[in-house]
Amino acid sequence: MNGLILRFDEPFCCDPKLAGGKGANLGRLTQAGFVVPPGFCLSTQAYAEFLTSAGLDQTIHSMLSSIDYGQPTELEKITHGIRELFA
Repeated sequence: MNGLILRFDEPFCCDPKLAGGKGANLGRLTQAGFVVPPGFCLSTQAYAEFLTSAGLDQTIHSMLSSIDYGQPTELEKITHGIRELFA
C-alpha cells in the first residue's frame, strides 16, 4: 500500500477507514470473487491531502458548520455549493 492509491484486490482496500465506504465495498466484492472491473480508489488520506492542498478543507468546513438541517432549501444550496467547488 502506498497510502494514496488502493487497488481493489489489496487487503487494505477492504477497510472503510482507509478506502472510504464505496472503495471498501468494491474491495470486498473483488476479493470475494464477484465480477468487478479492475480498479482502484483513492485513499481517505489522499482525499484529505487534496482538500488541504487545494485550500478546500476550511471552506467546506465553514460551509458545513452553517447548515441548518431544518431548512431543506438551505441544505440544498450549501451541498450544491460544495459540489461546485469540486467542479
